Amino acid sequence: MTDLYNVVIKGKCIAGLDSEDVKQNLAAIFKAPPEKMERLLSGNPLVVKKNISHEQADRILHSLRKAGAECKIVKQETILPEPLVMEKKETVAPESDVDNNFYKPPESNLVKSSSSNNSGQGKGIDIPDGVKGWSWGAFLLNWIWAIGNKTWIGLFALIPYVGIIMSIALGIKGREWAWQNKHWESIEHFQNVQKRWSFWSVIILVISTVGIAASIIIPIIIDQRPY
Repeated sequence: MTDLYNVVIKGKCIAGLDSEDVKQNLAAIFKAPPEKMERLLSGNPLVVKKNISHEQADRILHSLRKAGAECKIVKQETILPEPLVMEKKETVAPESDVDNNFYKPPESNLVKSSSSNNSGQGKGIDIPDGVKGWSWGAFLLNWIWAIGNKTWIGLFALIPYVGIIMSIALGIKGREWAWQNKHWESIEHFQNVQKRWSFWSVIILVISTVGIAASIIIPIIIDQRPY
């Protein structure tokens, strides 16, 4: 007989993470309003998925930890503490309502949730939709953009000859690197900031181009004036 397991949220965030950010991440996973995530971080352990294989439990555990919640896998035969019992109405919805309540995570999303805020967690994370793409701000402002987005590899743009290659790399990969290296409130916040970088980089480019053109044309005009 195959062993079955429960996934238990311990009722608290991973040390060092902001609880509001974790609630937002959990809300994205469970497809529920953030205020309903209060009970998952109330300090009491709760079973969020039960009677599943260890492989399924491990996938869910990984997703919940990535969202910032402390959790564990408990073998089904283990006698669970009182707050963990799914049938207790004061803790979680009754058994008949389990399939419909927001504590049941949709497994397709738990395996790979592109909507959760995993920014600032370094290399190897899944990049959500809406983050990837060309960045004019990173390409044109290169090392300045790199400092503002904590993407220190962009400082290679200061090195002669290497700079142009680094600028192109920043244009192609800069948005992904910025998401990995810096914490953002949400994808929308990230997109708005990057749009401002692109806007001001183009403005600076236009002003610089006009200035260079003026410095070339004005002396020619002056030289051609009859004395």
